[in-house]
Amino acid sequence: MGETRSRSFLKAVSWRVIATLTGTGLVLLFTGDTGLAEKFLVADILLKLLFYYMHERGWAMVTWGKIVGSSPEPRRQSVSTGAPSAPRGVWAQRARSP
Repeated sequence: MGETRSRSFLKAVSWRVIATLTGTGLVLLFTGDTGLAEKFLVADILLKLLFYYMHERGWAMVTWGKIVGSSPEPRRQSVSTGAPSAPRGVWAQRARSP
């Protein structure tokens, strides 16, 4: 994929903030009702989180297109030498432990 999980996570969060605020703004623009816009905001966050979770769990059961034995996170390149470096952090430590 070419990017770290934390970068992907922050991109997903920032996109959800933009999308939810856009929807809330449209509800407010078309209705002028702040109460309705607030209800939309809460419903949008909760329902889309639930639907995304169900979508991910459903896809986790599908074996089509999965590549077996590949590393989920790309190896980083050393800034000084350009050589591959070992992943760092808690998850990398857990992956290496027996």
